[in-house]
Amino acid sequence: MKACLARSFCAYFGDPRRNTLEGVVKQNPIDPVIDEIREVRHSISARFGHDPARLVAFYMEMQKQYRNRLIETAKDSDEREPPAT
Repeated sequence: MKACLARSFCAYFGDPRRNTLEGVVKQNPIDPVIDEIREVRHSISARFGHDPARLVAFYMEMQKQYRNRLIETAKDSDEREPPAT
């Protein structure tokens, strides 16, 4: 996996060898499926110049576009329905 650049979402989350709890948790063993997911996330981030604002805007649009594929949680339905009287 190519190293991600600083100042980007991918710099923090993209490298599978990164220990996110700074020494508290041991590194996870290499998992090919997780590595593939990280590669895809990295390539998506690269399409937007690793700009977090543009990346979040893209994901928000994708969420709107594919809303019918998302699973509704109890919390989501509670927010939409008015309280019973």
